[in-house]
Amino acid sequence: MRTTLQDPAEFQAEQVSSGGYLFQREGTEHAPVADDRFGHYLVGGNLYIRQKASYKPPKSGATNVEAALLAYYKKIRAKLPAQVAAQNYFEYQKPGGGRTYFQYDARADKLVDIGNSFAYTKEEKDVNKAKVKQGYQADKEAVALVNAFKTKLNTLKDAQELEDLVVSTGVQLWDKFAQRIKGNAGRAGGALPLDGNLYWARLHMMRLLRAELPKNRNLLNHVKSQLPQYMQLLDQASRGMRDAQIGFPADRKVKRILIAGFDPFDKLRINDKARNISAQVALHFDGQTLGARKKQARIEAVIFPVSYEAFDRKQVEKFLAPYLDKVDAIVTFSQGEAKVIDIERFYANYRGGAGDNNAQSARGKIAPGKPAFYETNLPTKKMIPRLGWKNLGRTFGIGKRQFVYFDQSYLSTQGKENEPFAKRFPGHNFNRPYFPISKIKGSAIRGSGSNFFSNELPYRVANLIHTKNKQKDLTYGHIHLPHKEHLAKRTVKEVDVLLKRLIKTL
Repeated sequence: MRTTLQDPAEFQAEQVSSGGYLFQREGTEHAPVADDRFGHYLVGGNLYIRQKASYKPPKSGATNVEAALLAYYKKIRAKLPAQVAAQNYFEYQKPGGGRTYFQYDARADKLVDIGNSFAYTKEEKDVNKAKVKQGYQADKEAVALVNAFKTKLNTLKDAQELEDLVVSTGVQLWDKFAQRIKGNAGRAGGALPLDGNLYWARLHMMRLLRAELPKNRNLLNHVKSQLPQYMQLLDQASRGMRDAQIGFPADRKVKRILIAGFDPFDKLRINDKARNISAQVALHFDGQTLGARKKQARIEAVIFPVSYEAFDRKQVEKFLAPYLDKVDAIVTFSQGEAKVIDIERFYANYRGGAGDNNAQSARGKIAPGKPAFYETNLPTKKMIPRLGWKNLGRTFGIGKRQFVYFDQSYLSTQGKENEPFAKRFPGHNFNRPYFPISKIKGSAIRGSGSNFFSNELPYRVANLIHTKNKQKDLTYGHIHLPHKEHLAKRTVKEVDVLLKRLIKTL
């Protein structure tokens, strides 16, 4: 129901020459009448100002939009009841489309643009693409989790209930997919369950936080400024990153390995079978204890986003820093070539400019002032013990078509090294470093795993470890996994072998 400006006892309004201004009572539908150039409306006690593209803000002697809005905001506040005037936030519909939110800072007497926490990101909009919808809607468990989340959002009474809901739902989402993959990986026949709807269900929930919370009068005042915090809690929990989800045993005789994978990206993201083999591996091994009785290790896993924004705000470093004194190894995984497994030696201090999952790109140094390259200290000689002309295709004795290599390639402004011999000629094929990192001169362009997120994640890990002077205490490295779906179960088995060989050296 749309309420128009009729009863002065219920509504207040200011008329200006450029068009009508509308108040609506708290709790009424928040939409201005169609012919109003401006509409203001109340939801949960907050004042919102919506401007159509054809209208220019009254200048009131101001020299910019923010100053004009401040003058107008004060003018409106003067006409409001005291309890309403005390509210601080309003929405501004920008000329030409788009919107943002301003907060009034009374101490500084200015408006602060706090952005638009309620606008969907590109990733969140992608949930409506045909192939994505097809794959997501077929996953009844994921859909049920999202629907239950929506129902509960509309019944919340306070901020603590909201925090409890986003954390518990995020954990439930992670656990559901981990159990699904663990339960199938060891069975004969059948494909390894996909991880993609963990990603898409998370994004559906992010959309719901943006869309449903403004309808909850109990929470609107609070979440207007705090919404990013709750979205981050959901994100962390659904990635396995909450401290309570990292269940390393107290007994330090059992070694501790933290592994990480990535969200789906590229063509395997907008797909009815969205997946990333590194996430499947992470979910499979999360919480497992591997190794022989005298030499065991607990594996805990997380999944990182393919997002420059997340990496720029130091998500990797903030998550990992507390664990540097608690783990024995950090191994990151990503989706690589069609059929091969690569243990990458070098990580380059460079972003190559490829777009992330939000269609953002970045080019340049990852960490200005830091080394051009870091190298892994994984025990590759023990992890890839058999090499040679006759054994290149039978490293693990698990089939003949999937190979494991130690990739020592790099590209700098002053030199390069090619990939292993059997992959691309010319090149070398060794299971140990065959030249010192000091040989590399010039600025970094590509590491062994190129210059996208599969390079940036291990570079950030290595840089953190070296910055904290933990390189002699921690084993670290990055492994590229084959992306072919029919090889997924075989890949899990080969990663199992790699991890067990690593454990023997810890």
